[in-house]
Amino acid sequence: MLCNVKQNFVMFGKANDSSRQNAALAIRPEREEIINLDLNIKYNPTTLKIIKVDKENNEIAIPNTKFRLFDKTLKKDLGEYITNENGEIVINTINEFGYVLDNNEIEITEIEANEKYYLDKEKSTYILKIIPEKQNSITIENERIKGNIKIIKTSNMDNKLSGIRKNSPLKDTVFNILDIAGNIVDTVSTNEEGIAISKDLEKGKYYIKEIKSSKYYVLDSNMYEVEIKKHNETIELNIGNDNIKYMEELPNTGK
Repeated sequence: MLCNVKQNFVMFGKANDSSRQNAALAIRPEREEIINLDLNIKYNPTTLKIIKVDKENNEIAIPNTKFRLFDKTLKKDLGEYITNENGEIVINTINEFGYVLDNNEIEITEIEANEKYYLDKEKSTYILKIIPEKQNSITIENERIKGNIKIIKTSNMDNKLSGIRKNSPLKDTVFNILDIAGNIVDTVSTNEEGIAISKDLEKGKYYIKEIKSSKYYVLDSNMYEVEIKKHNETIELNIGNDNIKYMEELPNTGK
């Protein structure tokens, strides 16, 4: 038995992202035939990317930096995120937040810095306006925690040869500053006030070794340990020196 059957047109679109829904649309036919339309519907996800780098060298990525995200447009807390080993946080916004961000303003606040870096709480909040179906990225720099070592060198006693009195400053004493691995990171010499100040040094432990004493004073053989913990702090180290022995103090050997 033959019969005429009217067919509806159906447009079918398959999403290229497994998290998106396929779509089908039935259209009232204008003629009795089937039309197969091959449609390629491309979905571009909306992403938010935070990149954390060293301020002095942007090639250095900073992991373990924590941020809090807040949607200012909808007044909605979006949670806390931590940068990975590449110094990045990458978020597919629809998958993560469950709604479409269309020009929403996202407040990005750094709440915890990497242990080697300084968190400036007065400059820790940034605003990023989200453009849909784009990768929205922001690069944020961090300054390494650095400080100085200040060495104060004085005489432990009156010195008859130099005329320097007890507790007076000693100039021209030279020190090496070494890192925890034993590498020399700086060499400093005391001025007229008996003070030597290192260059900026990164957070960590350091060792101070006297390598040249002031005239008429004994070279100090001790190794002193200090540690820089806070940003822009100056660690003071007070070191006294003993006199060399005078000729009249030396034993008479008969020579």
